[in-house]
Amino acid sequence: MKIFSLISLAAILNHLTPILAAPDYDCGPARIPGSRIQSAHDEAHSLRLQTATRSYEPDEQFIIATYKHQHREDTETVEFIVKFGCTIEKKIKWVKAFAKGEWYHCEPATVEP
Repeated sequence: MKIFSLISLAAILNHLTPILAAPDYDCGPARIPGSRIQSAHDEAHSLRLQTATRSYEPDEQFIIATYKHQHREDTETVEFIVKFGCTIEKKIKWVKAFAKGEWYHCEPATVEP
């Protein structure tokens, strides 16, 4: 019962606590939109909260999520697999992407496209 109460409280706080939108990320030749990362992040975080069986430290990794992103390069479209990890407090800890047989470490974009 204690676990259920903790999860219920976390779910309520999750909806009441505003967060900053994720920035865009530069992953090798691609810029991954922050809005897409945020959407995948919110969905994965919500699903994970429903199945969490223990409490997590604020900076401990809570989820690892993956989604596909289409990036247009000149005349071709390249499919990127974007993978990221975040905390229970919805802080994105890392982002990486895989395309054309190579993993890219992604960094928050500092300049507008």
